[in-house]
Amino acid sequence: MLKPAKPANEADRLAALYALGVLDTSPEERIDRITRLARGSLDVPIALVSLVDENRQWFKSRQGLDISETPRDLSFCAHAILQGDLLIVPDALQDSRFHDNPYVIGDPHIRFYAGMPITLSSGFTVGTLCIMDRRPRHLDHQQVSILYDLGRCVIGELENQSTLSYLRTIRDQEQQLRAVLNGVSEAIILVTDTDMIQAANPAASNLFGLDAGQFIGRQVTSVLPAVGKLHWQSRTRAERQHTRGLAADGSEFDVEVSIQRSTVNEHPMQVMVIQDITERLKVERMKAEFVSTVSHELRTPLTSIRGALDLVLDRFHGQMPEKAVMMLHTAKRNSERLTLLINDILNLEKLETSSTPLDMEELDIVTLTEQAISANESYAHKYQIRLVLQDAPLLAWVHGDEHRLFQVYANLLSNAIKYSPAGGSVEISIDSDVDRVTVSVRDHGPGISDAFRDKIFQRFAQADSSDTRKRGGTGLGLSITRSIIERHHGTIGFRPAEGGGTVFHFSLPVKNLLEKVQHDRSD
Repeated sequence: MLKPAKPANEADRLAALYALGVLDTSPEERIDRITRLARGSLDVPIALVSLVDENRQWFKSRQGLDISETPRDLSFCAHAILQGDLLIVPDALQDSRFHDNPYVIGDPHIRFYAGMPITLSSGFTVGTLCIMDRRPRHLDHQQVSILYDLGRCVIGELENQSTLSYLRTIRDQEQQLRAVLNGVSEAIILVTDTDMIQAANPAASNLFGLDAGQFIGRQVTSVLPAVGKLHWQSRTRAERQHTRGLAADGSEFDVEVSIQRSTVNEHPMQVMVIQDITERLKVERMKAEFVSTVSHELRTPLTSIRGALDLVLDRFHGQMPEKAVMMLHTAKRNSERLTLLINDILNLEKLETSSTPLDMEELDIVTLTEQAISANESYAHKYQIRLVLQDAPLLAWVHGDEHRLFQVYANLLSNAIKYSPAGGSVEISIDSDVDRVTVSVRDHGPGISDAFRDKIFQRFAQADSSDTRKRGGTGLGLSITRSIIERHHGTIGFRPAEGGGTVFHFSLPVKNLLEKVQHDRSD
């Protein structure tokens, strides 16, 4: 017996077979009808639709045979799929490939076989329509034609079933997706590249006071008037935007829009998830006002306390016991730290509530970086750290507030310095492309633990409870830094550095250099 070889395109052939979705499914009358016709019109005891997978042949339809599958190595059909055309074996006992096959010398005693390959429109052969007899025989021209025609019928039925199965899958997926969208509490709208709303869920209807059908075909600016200016700013990553929503009755309200570019049926789309944040902003404003008021009220007595402590230490230092002097110095340090904390809280509240306008101007970020390095060198020297500007373009113009961006550098550089080992260095690099400039600050410290990564930009974040005492600071520096960068329409993040340590990086939109040069020339 000769074992059948594997086709050269076996992996793709199997993929085409599995894509039909018919393996190990129940018998179907539309296929059984064809095998009954083959059995009757060609006067044979056995007719099968055999599908050859990796290890077996499985019968989608079988007439005159009780078993549902056989091993592939014993299969006549595994030889037939190699032919590309009808395989006829007039007498299996006289054929070296099959003369000692268990199904020839034993039950069901196959002597004659004819297998018409089932070759799909994709070009892959997945099985056969085959007939068998227990006696040697031949087929005449008319019988061969009948087998060809019935084979084509099998191909048509299998491909039609595959298409129907695919359509049913798509329909089921759409129903599942619709059920999910309908159950989501956030408003979701789907927007085309032409800014037209294509779909909306019930939550969007409730939020804007429109029926689902009233959304279709509207411009997105009819419900989000300002979103036309900003929702195409980022085409590759999700962005959150604070803007205003417009209800059907003409009322406006604050919303946060999360925008993600996607593809639906090969068409580019924007998926917008919209949340009404009116109440949240109201609570945040109340909280900010409370913190600001309390902080201002604390400032005056703290200033008096610090002044009194300085006066006592200056005038009576030599007249007091050493222990009393130490206690007064401790009180002074704590009052200074509390003042720093209050200043940071006020700073953060002003930034996050936008109560302090930014003094925006055209800045060369390379020059600004060099100035920041120079300003922080004495602090780095205290920790025996070198500040090194590694890579930078000649120029990189941005639109920003110089004072606030200096705060960003001060926070990032001081953190990198504090967490780097003595004798080491902190490396700064600048990368500029067509629309953004990115500044990176790399330290050689212990890195950031997985548990702390999600909290690092939160208020009062400290890697552990001992950091405040060991490193100093209020835990507000990175939160302030993020607020400054976000008010500049930039982004900030961090990543582990190769070889240890951490890289903090922020990106700002680039100010067009040509525009800058033209502006200078016009002056």
